[in-house]
Amino acid sequence: MQGENGRHDVTDLQWRTVRTLQDVEEMLESSQRNKHVARTDMNERSSRAHALLLLSLRQLHAPSGVEVWSSLCLADLGGSEKVLKSEVASMTQQAGGYHEADVRLREAVNINLGLLALKSCIKALNDGGGAYVPYQNSRLTMMLSAALGG
Repeated sequence: MQGENGRHDVTDLQWRTVRTLQDVEEMLESSQRNKHVARTDMNERSSRAHALLLLSLRQLHAPSGVEVWSSLCLADLGGSEKVLKSEVASMTQQAGGYHEADVRLREAVNINLGLLALKSCIKALNDGGGAYVPYQNSRLTMMLSAALGG
């Protein structure tokens, strides 16, 4: 969702200050442990969502007091899976709630929609000439818009 500052905000977002390479490594290890994966017929440990790591870097030249900011965006994109081949579409809903396969189907659809939206944005950027870039087509592309050039 878009926040008051015009940036795209994510619920449950965690901000962490890192000062050393060890801090970064610990953060990446924590992210890897919290990454949502599940088994499908195509993959024993399939990523069930996209994950983004946005680093804002500040360099301060102490003698002059000049501050330089830069950003780095790392994206771990969930893999595109053919719904029929992964067998997530072949199971039915159980009484009293969704069957795990239905959850996997929704995850696969959302992953694929995000990847298609990303493809559309990259194509529009490559076409150039002031082409409209459809960043708003998914949360993934809204979050990546600054890194993509929007």
